[in-house]
Amino acid sequence: MFGITISPALVWAIIGVVFVIIELTTFTFILIFLGVAAIIVSLTTWSSLTPGINSQLAVFSISSIVMMLLLRKTARRLFAGTNDVKPDYMGQKVTVIRAIPVGGEEGKYSSIGRGKTICNQCCRGAKTKSSARIGGGSSKTD
Repeated sequence: MFGITISPALVWAIIGVVFVIIELTTFTFILIFLGVAAIIVSLTTWSSLTPGINSQLAVFSISSIVMMLLLRKTARRLFAGTNDVKPDYMGQKVTVIRAIPVGGEEGKYSSIGRGKTICNQCCRGAKTKSSARIGGGSSKTD
């Protein structure tokens, strides 16, 4: 219509960059691999290794799946923030071993015979030998 033609390599590069930018705002650790795979397809298309759409889609599919399977856990560990309380413990009732002050320091709790350290936001003001429910700031102590 307007006489503008865009090469397939440029289209794949734009798709890849868009996926990477979206990943920077979502931290799902899926779109980054799709973006990198699209950039790989862009490079292979630019170098004439994948001239047709079928070969481009095959390279995109294989490279994105392989990267997700091999690198997703590593990427999450490297870039995800650390949390003092694992999600497995959220909402569970535990016995407090060391008192947790309302305004500071970490406390200790016991869950199934193993002592774990938790942050003061989880069970504020919990007393020793009391029970506390682990939660993000809205926890209750019994």
